[in-house]
Amino acid sequence: DEDYLYTIHHEMGHVEYYMSYAKQPFLYRDGANSGFHEAIGDTIGMYAISPTHLIKLDFIDEETITRHYEMNFLMRMALQKVV
Repeated sequence: DEDYLYTIHHEMGHVEYYMSYAKQPFLYRDGANSGFHEAIGDTIGMYAISPTHLIKLDFIDEETITRHYEMNFLMRMALQKVV
């Protein structure tokens, strides 16, 4: 399911971001801003469900992707994140 794929990668984005500053001195062992955590997670999650990535994983065929498909994908992402 696409939602699970997104969520798993989103959460792994949090883990990777945490790991990037975990070995810093004590004062720097926290994220700069909680919004950064969400931005990193969202970026990785959105890439994970992008048509380009799904083609690389052989989850969908390249012939399936049309301009209409791409527009629907982008509109859905925009509505999920903005609205």
